[in-house]
Amino acid sequence: ELTYSIIKSNLPTEQQQALDFYLNTLLQQGLTFPEALYQMSESFPEQEKLNLQNLYHEYISEDYVLYQVIFNTKASDPLTEETLNTIKQHFETGEYEIYIKGEAASNIFTRNTINQETTLITIVIIPLILIVLLLFSKSLFDIIIFIIVAGVSIIINLGTNAILPDISYITQSMAIALQLAISLDYIIFTMHSYHAERKNPDVKPKQAIKLALKKIHRPVIASALTTMVSFLALIIMRFSIGLDIGLVFAKAILISLLTTLILLPVLVSLFAKLIDKTKTKSKLIDFTWFARFAEKQKKFRYVYLVFLGLIIAPLVYFQTQNSFTYGVNSFSASEGTSYYEDSTFIDNEFGLKNTYYILIEKND
Repeated sequence: ELTYSIIKSNLPTEQQQALDFYLNTLLQQGLTFPEALYQMSESFPEQEKLNLQNLYHEYISEDYVLYQVIFNTKASDPLTEETLNTIKQHFETGEYEIYIKGEAASNIFTRNTINQETTLITIVIIPLILIVLLLFSKSLFDIIIFIIVAGVSIIINLGTNAILPDISYITQSMAIALQLAISLDYIIFTMHSYHAERKNPDVKPKQAIKLALKKIHRPVIASALTTMVSFLALIIMRFSIGLDIGLVFAKAILISLLTTLILLPVLVSLFAKLIDKTKTKSKLIDFTWFARFAEKQKKFRYVYLVFLGLIIAPLVYFQTQNSFTYGVNSFSASEGTSYYEDSTFIDNEFGLKNTYYILIEKND
């Protein structure tokens, strides 16, 4: 209506009245205001006609109409998602072929996809970890202890995330896999040391776990602290996700360390008999051949060092030649996703649009 008023203001009074009459006639025929205005553009002066029709062509192609929806809520607001779903259902109910892009749609797609794929990754990775543990554990019951300790540490970490104001779904999606890897490292170190102590028939289970903790607590704590400090360094980032990842992951490491040093000894003491009864009599995979091979390579150590230097030199350069993606292009709009297909179709149909907002003082 503002566009129509501006165009009409440059015309004589008689032509303004004629346009108003024509507009009312078209509206009474059932046309919407934009449809009526486009049809009326044939009666506008040539320049105004071209300007208006060019504007329309940015939103109307031969086969499609582009609607621009502006929300007064944040893209991550649940009300935004609810409204967007209502819009999609409305068009899908009418059997329209629709394509959607925008920050809100991107956020919803990314969050839902990450949740689905995190579940899938968890389903895949747990059996693989169990298979690896089965091949290398000295007792089958060790696997149960691994599951209990790692599971408790993960649940405590996810639950204590509630004390934070909020966390990113990206952080949440990475937390389980990362903590699982860290927890298993600490548990494996401790259980390996325990079994080493138990080789002495005079050492009882409780004494063995005490000796094991005495031997491994310093390297395990040192490893945990260095990793924690590395993650806590992220909190100085200007982006809030750095604070998010730093706190959540540092907390995950601390919890994994505490469950290993406190819960694991308790479980070992309680189930010592089951651990002994389920010991595997032979190694399923023996890597002593690799140790012997490595021992024989000592005489070539300087050759390997030079070779390593020759490899690193060009790689230092090539790592500066990486291409990086940012924003939605690194998540929802990456090639192969349904959001990418929708976004590409809209861009091909109506051209790429990159919106900027410029705020200036109104009295300047």
